[in-house]
Amino acid sequence: MIMTPHQVAAVAALGGLATAIGLIAFIALALGLHAILSRLVDACDAYRTRRAYQRDQQQRRSLGVFTDAQRAIDSLPTTHHPKDR
Repeated sequence: MIMTPHQVAAVAALGGLATAIGLIAFIALALGLHAILSRLVDACDAYRTRRAYQRDQQQRRSLGVFTDAQRAIDSLPTTHHPKDR
C-alpha cells in the first residue's frame, strides 16, 4: 500500500508529538525523582546530625566532662572542695 504525502506528514507529526510527550514525561519524572531524593538526603543528614549530637552529649555525660558553669563552680575556693577528698 502506497501512502499519500498527507498520510506521511500525519504519521511524521504523530511521531514528533509522541516524542515530545515522551521527552516531557521523562523530564517530569527526573525532576520528581530528584526532588524526592534531595528530601531524603536532607532528612538523612538531619538524622545523622541529631544522632551525632546526642551521642556526643552522652559521651560527655559518661566521661564526666563539665560545662563551663560547672567548671567555674568547681574552681571556687572552698574548705570542702570535692577534689580535695
